[in-house]
Amino acid sequence: MKRKAVSNLVEWYRSSRRKPLIIRGARQVGKSTLVDLFAQELDLKLLTINLELPTAIASDIRNLDLQRVIESIELEFDVNLATAKSSDSQIIIFFDEVQAVPELLKLLRYFYEKRPDLAVIAAGSLLEFELSSPQYSFPVGRVEFLHLGPMDFEEFILAAGEERLYRYLQEYNIDDSINKTAHKKLSELSRYFSIIGGMPEAVKTWREVNLSAALKINQQLVTAYNLDFNKYKGRINTQLLTKLFQKIPQTVGDKCKYSNLEADAKSLEVRKSLEQLFLAGIVTPVYHSNANGLPLAAEQKQKSFKLLYLDVGLMSAQLGFSSDKIASVIDMELINNGSIAEQFIGQHVLFSGVVNDYEPSENRELYYWIRQGRSNAEVDYLTVIDGIIYPVEVKSGAVGSLKSMHQFINEKSALCGIRFTSNEPVIEKVKVKLPNGHAEYLLLTLPHYLVGQTNRLVRSIKD
Repeated sequence: MKRKAVSNLVEWYRSSRRKPLIIRGARQVGKSTLVDLFAQELDLKLLTINLELPTAIASDIRNLDLQRVIESIELEFDVNLATAKSSDSQIIIFFDEVQAVPELLKLLRYFYEKRPDLAVIAAGSLLEFELSSPQYSFPVGRVEFLHLGPMDFEEFILAAGEERLYRYLQEYNIDDSINKTAHKKLSELSRYFSIIGGMPEAVKTWREVNLSAALKINQQLVTAYNLDFNKYKGRINTQLLTKLFQKIPQTVGDKCKYSNLEADAKSLEVRKSLEQLFLAGIVTPVYHSNANGLPLAAEQKQKSFKLLYLDVGLMSAQLGFSSDKIASVIDMELINNGSIAEQFIGQHVLFSGVVNDYEPSENRELYYWIRQGRSNAEVDYLTVIDGIIYPVEVKSGAVGSLKSMHQFINEKSALCGIRFTSNEPVIEKVKVKLPNGHAEYLLLTLPHYLVGQTNRLVRSIKD
């Protein structure tokens, strides 16, 4: 298994201004595995302290006694942390399952102020709940963050052993005609990804066992998330939370209406339950922005949003693509399901940062554009590349209307739009007449499997 985020950890570790690092993300996206891969990459000694397991270190952490914590780690692992110049300096201290001892979030401040020479990483499930609590708020300016989501499509094909296809994607130029064999294989792998998704355990099971076993893993993960809701007791109505969790995969791509999610619940209760799912990283709001300039958040409309699920494979599992339907699922264009296609692209925009490189890594937000009136229009996503806003349309098949794209281009005087379809890639000039003017722009059409190369291909057009 390979994760691109290893390079982020390498950069963090080698930085002269390194701070303690908090890895954020939903449960089971591979946070602990990522740290293991990173330590192997640089041949570092990894000291993992699982705070869910009985350990005397936990009491020292709760007392915010940095010196005692360091001494306990030295005794536990038989290492010397007295100085960064010691023979044991190539060490990573990894506090896992931090939610079990959230006082560690406060202690990270002292690691930064008193022992900046030590490389410290923290991660945990449902950590966002602790980060949102005033009691355990993180030390501003004294820690760094890394958001981790499910594996992306390119990591998926690497896990499938398709290194040659991976290199092909890295080297493809928009002016080149796509290799037909590559297009066929990558399109097929896209369909597999839309069923399996990017949860590491499911991907690993697919490669080591079979597709049926991988789908069962996704079903088990869905069940595990449901069981997790019991941990939210005292915060929210867990019964309502469960209902929303089951309903949301059916609403991806649609403007969110509380009454459609649960007609029998008050809007305030639905909103609070959704906020818990946001914190858990299971669901992400995609807010409307007028997109008149940067940052997009400046014109964010809090009451106008869509919902994006954590992972397309988990979404498919909840939509009923079980192991007994494998043959029919693989044979058909599953990605031609509109909501599946929008989820496929959306989670890449959110977690990989491949289409939205304007926002800092600790601020993973998504936006779309909608205009209501006599001529309704909606653009699926807004992305920012090198300070320029681009509208993104996601089509479920090979073709689809671009009326909303035309309206956005006309109103915002944009020069280029991005469209994802199942077609081969192409760049073309578009010129259309509209009731209130005209739209003339470059349209970059990409197959879903090229989503990871969007930034590079857009920049090649600009150049």
